[in-house]
Amino acid sequence: MAKQRNKPPRKSATVRTTESDSDREDESRARELGPIIPFGELDPTALVRTLRISHHPRIPDGVYSVIDSYCTDPDCDCRVAYLIIVADSSDQDLAHISVGWEPVSFYQRWMGSRAKLGNAVELKGPSLMPWMPQGPLAPFWLELIRQRVRDREYLDFFKERYFVFKSLLV
Repeated sequence: MAKQRNKPPRKSATVRTTESDSDREDESRARELGPIIPFGELDPTALVRTLRISHHPRIPDGVYSVIDSYCTDPDCDCRVAYLIIVADSSDQDLAHISVGWEPVSFYQRWMGSRAKLGNAVELKGPSLMPWMPQGPLAPFWLELIRQRVRDREYLDFFKERYFVFKSLLV
């Protein structure tokens, strides 16, 4: 189910694909994404997917938004949707999840010589975004998104939005 949201712009995030602080000497060679912003910042009329939860063993009943965000670098071809799970009742970020749809080998090539299998697997996702704050129920949200993206139509929504988002940047 999708609905329209008229919310103020969310803060953007910059994503680095470096593994740890020990990689700092090579930071200039690390692959970087541009700032990540919600699709709705480029198209305020865009629909936002929602999840209505009831009787989940861990997640409280309610309506939650899945805000899809993407890299703003027009030259970047990361092919990842960055999902923010938000409680509609409190507008609180509950989880930040990356979802890539290409094979792990695609992300290894995209990352270049700095590629590490763990990073490529995280980009393939769904994965919790380690550089973003996570709510205490984030692992349960991750499992729920993993179940949803098994549905080809659900995943295709984010794939299509990625390419539309990129086309709006140029």
